[in-house]
Formats: sequence, C-alpha cells, structure tokens
Amino acid sequence: MREEGLEALLERSKPGPAEGTRRGVAPAVMAALAERLAAHQFASAEQARRWLKKEHGIERPYGTVWSWLKKAKGVLRVPRPSHSRKNPDAAEAFKNGVAEKLEALGIKAGSRVKLWFMEEARFGLHTERRRVWTLRGRRPVVSRQIKYQWDYL
Repeated sequence: MREEGLEALLERSKPGPAEGTRRGVAPAVMAALAERLAAHQFASAEQARRWLKKEHGIERPYGTVWSWLKKAKGVLRVPRPSHSRKNPDAAEAFKNGVAEKLEALGIKAGSRVKLWFMEEARFGLHTERRRVWTLRGRRPVVSRQIKYQWDYL
C-alpha cells in the first residue's frame, strides 16, 4: 500500500480457487456431477456424496455436496411419474391418429362432437418417488414400478 497506494491493494487477485471451481476438485468431476444432476440420478445429496466418494475418491461433508448441487443450479422436485413400459412412439401415433379418424367420419365443420374413451380400473401397487435433484426450471420424469390387476369399464 505504501508503494502503490490503495488502488494497487484493491487490484490484487483474491486468494483461493478461481470463480466457479471447487477447491481440490477437478473441473471434469464437477462436469460429471452436473451431467448426473441433469439426468435426475440423485434422489438426495447423500446419494451424490456417496457417488463422489465411490467414483472419484472425493469425500466431502453432506453440507458441502448440498451446496455444490445448488451452485450447479440444482433443485429438489417431485418427479412426474411415468410407466416403466411406456412407449412414446405409440403415444404420439395415437395423438396424430385421432384427428385423422375424426376426419374420416365425414362430420361437417362446426358440428359439436363428443369423444368417448374406454377407461380401465386398476387396483394394486404404485410405488411413489419422492423428490429428486434436477436442474432449475425442469420437471423430472422418472419411471416407477406399477403392478396391478385391471378391469375394463
């Protein structure tokens, strides 16, 4: 300060790790953590902590891993359930086919139409997923186990 004044003191670089990095953790590890976060693979910060220890040999306290997940724009959200055997192509084909089937009926434009769908009653096991870590602004979709017996109505 005596040699260059107050301005020189304020221009000094701050000690510690660079902005956005974590002390003692390679950027590749943090990138892998962010990828798994985006893929909704952590149901808890404890699960992420165990993954870091097992895969990369990094052992940090629970609170540290929690803060890393938050700094990676992670949030805990309740996932939207999805059946484990869901076929997205069949669902899209159904959506596209409904309009074609209505047009094939030859109903004149402007007419009121009632659509009736068959529903089934299901009784059985529906496992619930609690909150999982995901990126902020995204709603996770995870498959769940569904076992049931059903009857048509």
